[in-house]
Amino acid sequence: MSSLTGPAPGVTLRAVLETLAGVPLPAWDTLAPHVHTIRLRKGQTLYDVGSYSPYFYVVRRGTVIVSAPDAHGREWIVNFCEPGDAVASMSSLAPPGLRRLVALSHIPKVPALTELGVSHTKASALRHTELDRIDGRHIEMLCLRHVEWSNAVLSALFAHTLAKEKRERELLTMTPEERYRQFVRDYPHLLDDLPQKDIARHLGMSSTTVRRGPVNASYRGLTRPSRLLKKSLALSTSLRL
Repeated sequence: MSSLTGPAPGVTLRAVLETLAGVPLPAWDTLAPHVHTIRLRKGQTLYDVGSYSPYFYVVRRGTVIVSAPDAHGREWIVNFCEPGDAVASMSSLAPPGLRRLVALSHIPKVPALTELGVSHTKASALRHTELDRIDGRHIEMLCLRHVEWSNAVLSALFAHTLAKEKRERELLTMTPEERYRQFVRDYPHLLDDLPQKDIARHLGMSSTTVRRGPVNASYRGLTRPSRLLKKSLALSTSLRL
């Protein structure tokens, strides 16, 4: 991973935050010297499970895979983050107020809040990727001084929560076939770079299940021709299981 201070092409941290705020952000000049552009090679890790990563990232270009291990050490893909998307370890960024809430003995501890401070997920590059990085503590200080910054962060949290709700609905209410169809609609441009095992890890299935079964013609037309169509057809029958 390399860090740059010069300008880089693509979607910028400032553009995303000001879009979320709905207005130009005050005191940007105090934050700008602390913004760094991070470059990742394909497969390189941005942060890992168990690490402390108090940074807020915005993808300039490329794709970041966010994944998490299960109790057996198998890694499942939680999300794909693309240009304009924010990437962060929410546990590492937990504000002091949340930490104080967890420390109060008379309030039941929510399981998700019992291990604040370290990341529960891993972020890595699907392909060559560039991101803007800022220490979350700098943003927190600006939120204390300017309501515009607080509005930007609040909008970012709403976007994060709505994306998680969508993902949860898909896993809980859709059949495997329906989840695959939704995946093709959401990420058709990623199919060239994703092996079947990664698609399975995102859909909550085993690679064996994905590979099993004959071709089902009902998936024709879901993806582009060539090897993308072959990949979707090979997955189709097994996704019904």
